[in-house]
Amino acid sequence: MGSKGGTRTLKRYASPYEWPVLRKRYKWVVKPSPGPHNLENSIPLLVALRDLMHLVQTSHEAKVVLSQEKIRVNGRVVRRVDLPVGVMDVISVEDTGAQFRMLPLNGALTAHLVADHEKDVRIMRIENKVITKNSTLQLNLTGGHNVCFKLGSPIEAKESPYFTLDSVVTDLKGRKISGHIRLKEGSYVLVVKGKNSGQHGLLAQTVPSFKRRRSLVHITTGNGGSIETVLDYVYAVGENKPIISLPEVV
Repeated sequence: MGSKGGTRTLKRYASPYEWPVLRKRYKWVVKPSPGPHNLENSIPLLVALRDLMHLVQTSHEAKVVLSQEKIRVNGRVVRRVDLPVGVMDVISVEDTGAQFRMLPLNGALTAHLVADHEKDVRIMRIENKVITKNSTLQLNLTGGHNVCFKLGSPIEAKESPYFTLDSVVTDLKGRKISGHIRLKEGSYVLVVKGKNSGQHGLLAQTVPSFKRRRSLVHITTGNGGSIETVLDYVYAVGENKPIISLPEVV
């Protein structure tokens, strides 16, 4: 007997609690298709356009707008309502020229209006790096992107300035790296998971753990407070201050 794949439907009461959908008025909600983000860390493009950004009122309107190629995600024209969008993804509206960056706020994702000076800026985190044959350094970034560097020798590849969990500044399509942000004490970080999701501030201290991703970090917020989380839950978004605008935490 052949194996059975996953279901293609999703009931609203079973959707992640971060989704801004009414759970008792309607029964079904669109399920994100396999893509650059998993179910827990993303929302479908339809939910973002209808329930978060309020650009359309129904799924039919969303399908019409997408069929007219008026919506771009990270610089690419999209036509699928079930496309998963996650942290740092940029949604562009062709008619108005406005761009919205998906950022965490109060435990959920929000569509933050992108300023003019940062419309071509996208920050992605280095999830892993691999040295392939011919001394090529491959950086595996968030969102399913990979960037390769041709280096002179394996030793030079191992001594590269890029480290896991650092951030790189790229264009919207993630093809060209224009900057590198180290994740270290003193860097400006954004919390993207956990109960402190959406908080941001300076990384004050890191308490090492057996696994680096589970290391405890202390972050000093802008109002003088302090929060604790794990290293895997933070993104480096600047050296001393963020290079992109961030939503104000309520």
